Amino acid sequence: VHSDALLELLHDIDRPNCKLGFDAWSPALREENLFEAARKMAPYTAITTNADYIRLPRYNYQPEVINYQRQQPDMVRAVKFGTGFIDYSAFFRGLKEGGFNGIATYEMCSPIRGGGSLENLNDYASEYLTWMKTHLI
Repeated sequence: VHSDALLELLHDIDRPNCKLGFDAWSPALREENLFEAARKMAPYTAITTNADYIRLPRYNYQPEVINYQRQQPDMVRAVKFGTGFIDYSAFFRGLKEGGFNGIATYEMCSPIRGGGSLENLNDYASEYLTWMKTHLI
């Protein structure tokens, strides 16, 4: 759902206790302007859940032309926070400018580069905390 459509839905619900969990991942995949989307959604957002990804282009071999054809959408793969394609600096600037006063969390809900060992999971979580401390605190 585009951020503008989400805001329309929220206005239709029209309940003061209904707030957003607004994440950068979805608008980034749709190539929305993250700063503007976050600024617009900030007053209605209670929580943002963060993770970073790289885009991996996909292709399908076409034997009749002995070539590959680009497929959409790209595959995405979870990577350490701050190393992917999502511009979290712009996203958090937008949230701050828009008046966000909620919670930011980190998630690892899809396969991550390096696997699911406790050591790798801790490394990813530590990287998120370091990024947040150096960019936001």
